[in-house]
Amino acid sequence: MTPREIRAVLLLTAVLSLRLLGIFMVLPIFSVYALHYEGATPFLAGLAFGIYPLVQSVFQMPFGMLSDRVGRKPVLALGLFLFLVGSVVAAASHTIWGLVAGRALQGMGAISAVAMATLGDLTRDEVRARAFLLAGIGVGGSFVLGSVAGPVLASLFDLSGVFWILAGLTLLALGVMVLFLPEPRDFHGHVSRGPSAGFRNLPWKTLGPIFLAVAVLAFLTNTFFFVFPLLWTDIGWDKAALWKVYFAVVAPMILLYPVIRRAEIHGRYRPVILIGWVGLAFAWASLLLPPRAPLLFLAGLLFFAGYTIFQPLLPAFLTRAVGPQERGTATGLYNLASFLASSSGGIFAGWMSGLHLRGVVGVNLVLLLLWFLSGFPRPPEGPHAAV
Repeated sequence: MTPREIRAVLLLTAVLSLRLLGIFMVLPIFSVYALHYEGATPFLAGLAFGIYPLVQSVFQMPFGMLSDRVGRKPVLALGLFLFLVGSVVAAASHTIWGLVAGRALQGMGAISAVAMATLGDLTRDEVRARAFLLAGIGVGGSFVLGSVAGPVLASLFDLSGVFWILAGLTLLALGVMVLFLPEPRDFHGHVSRGPSAGFRNLPWKTLGPIFLAVAVLAFLTNTFFFVFPLLWTDIGWDKAALWKVYFAVVAPMILLYPVIRRAEIHGRYRPVILIGWVGLAFAWASLLLPPRAPLLFLAGLLFFAGYTIFQPLLPAFLTRAVGPQERGTATGLYNLASFLASSSGGIFAGWMSGLHLRGVVGVNLVLLLLWFLSGFPRPPEGPHAAV
C-alpha cells in the first residue's frame, strides 16, 4: 500500500471506529438501563434496541445509490449528522418512546455501504483486502474498548450519559471526515444517469455468491453473539467479566493480517477461504459438546478467526467486481443483505434458545454445510478486477 492509501484507510477507519465505539459502549448495557425509562416494557425496550439495525437496513440502499450520484463525502456527512441528531435525542430522552425515536434517527445515519464504497475508491484492487482488514482491526479495537468502557461509563453517567459521549464521538468523527478525508480519486459524477442504471450494470453472477456469503456470515455472527455469552454464564462465569473473554478471543486476530496479505499478493484465496469456513464449522461443532471454559475459549478463537478471514475478503471482492459508478449501489445491496440476515439471526437465536439452545448450533451447522455445497465467492475477473 502506498503512503497515500495508508493515510486514507487510517482516516476512514478513524471515522468509522469513533462512531462504532459509542455503539459498542451502548450494546452491553442497553437492555438493563432501558427498562428503567418512563413507560418502558420489555417489548418497548426490545423495540428501542432493535429499531436501529432495522432502520439501518432500510437506508443502506438509498444512501449507497445517492453516493454514486452526488459523491461519497456529502453522503457520509449526511449520515454522520443524522446519527449525531439521533444520539442527542436519545441522550435527552426520559421516556422509552423518546429512546425509540433517538435510536430510529441513529439508524437513518446508514453509512456502512457508503464507507465501504469509499474505501474501495481510495485503494487499488491489488491491496484492497489488506485495506479492509486494517479497517476491520480498527473496528475490532472499538468493539473491545467499547465493551469494556460501556458498563463503567453507564455506572457513572447512566445510559443518557453514554449517549452524550456517543454524540461527542460522532461530532469528532464528522470533523475528521470533513477536514481530512480525501475525495475518492476514482469517483466521477453521474448526475444525469437514472437511478436504476446501477442495477442494470451490476455483474449479478459474480455478486450473487458474495451476497450469499455475507448473509450467512451475518446470521452466524449474530447467533454466535447470542449463544456464546449464555454458555459462559451457564458454567458460572460472571456476566460483568465477559469483556475479558471477548478481549482474549478477539485480540489475537491481528495475527491473521500476514495470512490475508500473502493470499492477496499471490492471488491464492481459496485455501484461505476454506480455512475460514473450517474455523466457523469447528467453532459451532464444539458448542455441541458439554460447555467448559477451555472448549468455549477455543470455540471463540475459531469463530473469530473464520470471521476475520471473511470480513476483509468479501468487501474486497465486491468492490473489485464493480466500477466506481455502481460501487455505492453494490455495497448498499451488500449491507442490506448483511443487516437483514443479522436481524433474522438475532430473532431466530432468541426464539430457538427458548426451546433448545443447542438447536441454534445444529441449525447453523446445517447452514454452513449448505453454504459449502452452494460454493464460495471467488475473486472477480473483468475490467475492475486485479490482474
